[in-house]
Amino acid sequence: MNQGKEHLDKSAGSGALTVHYFEPGKRYKSKNILANNILADLKGVLKIVDPYVDTGTLDVLSKASVKNDIQFLTRLDNLSGPKQNCFQRDMKEFKSEYPNIKVRNYSKSEIHDRYIISSDKLIILGHSLKDLGSKESFAIKLDKQTAGDVFDALVETFNRRWTSASQI
Repeated sequence: MNQGKEHLDKSAGSGALTVHYFEPGKRYKSKNILANNILADLKGVLKIVDPYVDTGTLDVLSKASVKNDIQFLTRLDNLSGPKQNCFQRDMKEFKSEYPNIKVRNYSKSEIHDRYIISSDKLIILGHSLKDLGSKESFAIKLDKQTAGDVFDALVETFNRRWTSASQI
């Protein structure tokens, strides 16, 4: 992995790209790395897309909300009926304690990838927040300049989807 990381660093320029590796079977550690090493230094409103949620997602969001407002876009149809009801019930309680986190349901099936956008960074996640650390995965953090047109396109797409999504 170090050779690949070094190659990417050389290609992108020092500091423009950070790769985090999440070991399989290390769920607690992986979620702490995400919260403390990846999300902690982000600025502005965090725009998060993760179409696969459960109540474990709320734990990660609560840690991320200490410094930032969050707009979280998901797809509830990916949850089975009983799990969807449980999530929505937990979401009601969660919203009362974390008013700076807005969650919306995007009902169309066109979202699959998981990513986070801040004012100056793009984080591409290989796994959903709820399952982070259950299997081998990566998080790739790019600065806005390195991400280039992809950054701008994702912001525009997120904003369009956010506008048409329903509040949870």
